[in-house]
Amino acid sequence: MAQSRKKLAACVTAALIAAVGTTAWSQTNVDQQYKDYHDSRLQAELAATNEACGSQIAAGFDWPTYRERVMGPTNAYAYCASTFTALRHLCAEPSGQETVRQHVSRIVCAFGESGTRDVSLKDGTLAFTIDWVSPGNVEFIEAYLRGVL
Repeated sequence: MAQSRKKLAACVTAALIAAVGTTAWSQTNVDQQYKDYHDSRLQAELAATNEACGSQIAAGFDWPTYRERVMGPTNAYAYCASTFTALRHLCAEPSGQETVRQHVSRIVCAFGESGTRDVSLKDGTLAFTIDWVSPGNVEFIEAYLRGVL
């Protein structure tokens, strides 16, 4: 009887390990699909911005700052797209293209907690910290850029 309990315990342990491993792989796969989808959307938006601005800006997400438990399943791309829209607004003005080409070479979108929205431009990198609850991101970024460029 003790022997069959040990076998049963070993089988249950093996099943749990397999289930946890499968769940972890599955979650990792979903996370990667989420990132790939938003990265590809971001690159399409970037291409349109580079065309409008006559620039060669690079862009990406700061994925290590993303925490789905805190932020929930959101449209990361749409929030980051605010930076591109603001740049295209500037590039539509007579001296805007040259200004953007001279001062912006990279865009990085990071993920922050509620109330931590921020934008900065340093050494050619336009950094935008996404705050999921703050409205008017395009206007916020555009006002900042007009103040520093």
